[in-house]
Amino acid sequence: MTLLVTSIAPKNLAELKGRAERAWVGGAGAVELRLDAYDEDPVALARYLADHRDRTWIATCRSIDQGGQSSADPLERAEFLIAATCAGGALIDFEYADWQRFETAREALSHASASVPRDGPCFILSVHDFAGLPENIRDTVSAIRGVQPATVAKIAYGIRDICDSFAALDLMHEHGAGVVAIALGEAGLWSRVLAKKLGAFGTYCSLDATSATAPGQLALGAMIHRYRWPRITGSTKVYGVIGDPVLHSLSPLVFNRWFTDEGIDAVYLPLLVCNEAGCLEGFLEDCRQRPWLDLGGFSVTLPHKQAALRWAGSGADAAAVAVGALNTLVMRRGKIEGFNTDAPAAAASLEAALSCGPRELAGLPVDVLGTGGVARAVLAGLRGARCR
Repeated sequence: MTLLVTSIAPKNLAELKGRAERAWVGGAGAVELRLDAYDEDPVALARYLADHRDRTWIATCRSIDQGGQSSADPLERAEFLIAATCAGGALIDFEYADWQRFETAREALSHASASVPRDGPCFILSVHDFAGLPENIRDTVSAIRGVQPATVAKIAYGIRDICDSFAALDLMHEHGAGVVAIALGEAGLWSRVLAKKLGAFGTYCSLDATSATAPGQLALGAMIHRYRWPRITGSTKVYGVIGDPVLHSLSPLVFNRWFTDEGIDAVYLPLLVCNEAGCLEGFLEDCRQRPWLDLGGFSVTLPHKQAALRWAGSGADAAAVAVGALNTLVMRRGKIEGFNTDAPAAAASLEAALSCGPRELAGLPVDVLGTGGVARAVLAGLRGARCR
């Protein structure tokens, strides 16, 4: 089962208890203790975790060069984690680079892990690269998995655009529960939400919107309620809205609520596809090459409506061609079809408002106020209905 891990960064035991309890009540599957800035003796923490062994804990003391706050050397960090968390059965997350370089830290962690009986993984070895996708990432994951069968590889990396996030999706598809793979930042949002669909070991979220411990972390409540985490399965159909900017869109809220109300196994995501030459085309081609993502289609908003029409080519409907833009892409059997739903919606809305049929619209004088793409679509739809 893929863990929804809420990451907290307490400075003392009182903060830890309060935040952890909020995470458990909010529906977290595990709590990550970021102990970089923890400034109390680890003995009391060890006792607390031992009293709560029925819960899943992950503990790390992230170094500065991997995005954390700890300036301690690798052995000091390893010994602190062992003293603070092993008695409670916490899963230790340690930097893979330090694991490779420092034999003393490696031996201490291996010995401590072996002394704690557990059914699942022994520990997590992680790589964080905020500059971009690390080179030879597949080899790195294989090497980490080879440390011992029960080692989870965690890869988190910065991305230039959404096309870089496919590496994370591929790793989860290939390694399943043996990996955590996260594309950091807004454009990598779907790598977090789709971790459960792809069977990854877990993904990370923040306790709330103000306490993220990494770029692009969603709040626990958003993961559970807005993005339907409890209902995501390996068969979940994936939809989204493509735009730049896109996080302001209400479409995920509307569609995901509808999926819940209708019992539909699907999720709808905001997809930040940057407004640069070739980005939309590259994204759609990468999608087409991965049928295992179960992509059903996309809403298209600014600034991609015209570029999407060019991509759809002969697959675009008459309304989209007439308007010169489309707002909907549907993926069927590896092919992409394009539609403009604003045009027919304009006529249908008038019919509903006037309680009339298509015949009554013919010849009706209509004023359209606007100069953008939607206004052009409305004009096309009304011309098709033979309005004046």
